[in-house]
Amino acid sequence: MTAKRTRLVVAALIVIAAAAAACGGSAAGPSLNLAGAWNGALTFVTAGVTVTDSVTATLSQSGSSVTGGWTSAGGTTGQLTLTAAADITGTTTISQTTITGQVCSGSTSVSGTATSSRLELSLGALTATGSCPWATNQQMVLTR
Repeated sequence: MTAKRTRLVVAALIVIAAAAAACGGSAAGPSLNLAGAWNGALTFVTAGVTVTDSVTATLSQSGSSVTGGWTSAGGTTGQLTLTAAADITGTTTISQTTITGQVCSGSTSVSGTATSSRLELSLGALTATGSCPWATNQQMVLTR
């Protein structure tokens, strides 16, 4: 092989390697790791009053799929299912036992933003279940 041909082959390999690196790679998985313990607040409006309740969540992650449970100090619990990305989407379930012992539950969409240290989530509207009216404008902010 001539020196000129060798240089061309080396140059072609460099271009191919650079193109592969620029494309990113799903083989390495997402760069946003949301697994772990989180703390924050659930804020909502009920009867015209804004209420803030402290929340803890524990999330696990496999690839870009994130799941985990959350609990508020007021007794509301739920499960999150999210896709790890800067613009995050997913769903949450929510369950609350009233002072009369009735269990109110539902599910809704979740959207917001995420970094490795902060999640800001807006919960979609929840439909009332029986005599369980849900609060509006629910927001969850979690940090670690």
